[in-house]
Amino acid sequence: MISIIIPVIRPEKAARCIEAITNNACIPLDQIEILAERDTEGIGCPEMVKKLTDRAKYDNVMFLGDDTIPKYGFALIALEKMNEFPDGWGVVGLNTQDDRPGVGFNDHAHWMAHKKMLEYIPGGAFFPTDYRHCYGDDELKEIAIEIGRWTVAEDAKILHDHPVNGTSDYDEGYQKAYDDGAYAQDWKTYHLRKIDRRGFRIGIGTPLTGKTSDNRFQSSYRRAIYTFLKYDDIPPIKEYEPDVPIGEFARDIATNRNHLLTQALEDGMSHLVMTDTDQILPPDIFVKLIAHAARGKDVVIAPVHRRYDPFELILMRGEDPDRFIHVPDEECYSGKLIKVDNGGGGCFIVSMKAVLDILYPWFTLDDKTPLGGDMGEDVAFFWKLRQKGYQIWADTSIEIGHIAEVVINREFHEIWKRLSGKELKTI
Repeated sequence: MISIIIPVIRPEKAARCIEAITNNACIPLDQIEILAERDTEGIGCPEMVKKLTDRAKYDNVMFLGDDTIPKYGFALIALEKMNEFPDGWGVVGLNTQDDRPGVGFNDHAHWMAHKKMLEYIPGGAFFPTDYRHCYGDDELKEIAIEIGRWTVAEDAKILHDHPVNGTSDYDEGYQKAYDDGAYAQDWKTYHLRKIDRRGFRIGIGTPLTGKTSDNRFQSSYRRAIYTFLKYDDIPPIKEYEPDVPIGEFARDIATNRNHLLTQALEDGMSHLVMTDTDQILPPDIFVKLIAHAARGKDVVIAPVHRRYDPFELILMRGEDPDRFIHVPDEECYSGKLIKVDNGGGGCFIVSMKAVLDILYPWFTLDDKTPLGGDMGEDVAFFWKLRQKGYQIWADTSIEIGHIAEVVINREFHEIWKRLSGKELKTI
């Protein structure tokens, strides 16, 4: 038995869909309930799906858009697939037409789901009402996969009279559903909900650029990973490398950083540690950074020395990037967790929720200071976070060597100051 729900904004298409249901279901019509209701108040698809699901009398709920034409046998095939699950419940994706090049078909735009799935969806709705239109189906599929309750009925075919297939005009309903602002908000909501659902999880990414990383980095990096894994009750971690060709440094450093963040978002990581590959890391670096994240810090920098004159730790303060002032050495080497406004991005941890608060591309070499000056992709990234109200922290107990012709550390910096007679202006 199936309750078929159809939120309606195009009555003439809805009538066509209902006719196709009665002709093509291939199960007795007294085992089908059709709930089709027009969205007269403009509340949107997710609210309508919840409203109709609440009214559905059967446990199996099938969602069809009013612009669909289900083909022969669709309901029978979907029921047979549902019955293959242990205890007969889960989510069955239907074969929805999608004529875009390389897609083939969409397996989750329309579906049949058992009401028991509602226990596993935060908020208890097949399409959570946090969404305006998009991404609710992606979340439903993901959750079903996570609990082992997802399958696809490829022979349950659904024609889709939709602009994506070139068979329908981009009418007012589609324009509202796929408005750039609505789509962007739904994309953000989808990732925020995934982060909340999956909990405290850490990605560790290396934005490889140029030549293969130094063996000294690889050795220190593996040692730091091993040190972290020895602790009890550690959060899940996953390592990332950018999915781009290695070798073109000038612009790829920003592209690579963005790819790392994108991968972490897709996996629902709550935080990402990013460390460059021209450094020597201390064994406890991941332990310290992840501990800060667990205590609620959104952005924590592990300070790194500049590898050219004046070789300072790259930590700055000030509201204007044209007038940043270096943090005093007595604070830089205090061994404490200190507040800063900006710094180098050689190694840091960031909350992915904070990343979602700034616009893509998160890293770019095209950002300028208010006076039109160039900014490194890391300085621009931290500045955007600071503008959104996020506090930037630096853990000065972490000592990283920046690999150059020599390893630049505190001792090198002190020698350079004595030899050059230069001191940095501080506040």
